[in-house]
Amino acid sequence: MTAAELASYIAQSVLKPEFTPPDIRTYIQEGIAYQCKTVCINPASLRISRELLAVTNTRICVFCDFPFGLSTTESKVPQVR
Repeated sequence: MTAAELASYIAQSVLKPEFTPPDIRTYIQEGIAYQCKTVCINPASLRISRELLAVTNTRICVFCDFPFGLSTTESKVPQVR
């Protein structure tokens, strides 16, 4: 398996709550550079992610209610809109 083939199975995580917008951009760009399958983000990072990933093969993976996912469906629905 080549490095590029392996990267196609990897999701780059950009989920730390203390990440600043420049940090988010750096880690997303790292995911692009390594040709990761997805970049996992919090909903608040969606705008930055769309901008950086628009013309790449790396996709966006949004985590709602991270890290536990224990909220109700009703509380998660607004997060995905």
